[in-house]
Amino acid sequence: MQKTVQRKTAQIAAIIEKRRPVVQRIEAVELHLKALSEALYVLQQQCISQQQNVEGLVGCDRLYSINTAPLQSSITAELQNLKKLKRRFSRDTLNIGVIGRARQGKSR
Repeated sequence: MQKTVQRKTAQIAAIIEKRRPVVQRIEAVELHLKALSEALYVLQQQCISQQQNVEGLVGCDRLYSINTAPLQSSITAELQNLKKLKRRFSRDTLNIGVIGRARQGKSR
């Protein structure tokens, strides 16, 4: 019985340890998305400032059509999802569910 408990404890510890690289990958993706978001913001600001300089020039309609808002919104949503995943994979606990018929030793 004691060896079974030790084996299960070791298995749980191994599962928790396997989460650590996932957290590191999530953090890397977060950094990339934040950098992309910042670059899109700079692009949008440049478009706004250039619109004043090219007023009336041929082809400036392309400059007016650049809209980074939908992409920014998608990045924000993905960052929120990554935050939830990171929190979940960073935990040092593991939830385990046990099911079975009544009086069949589940508590044991």
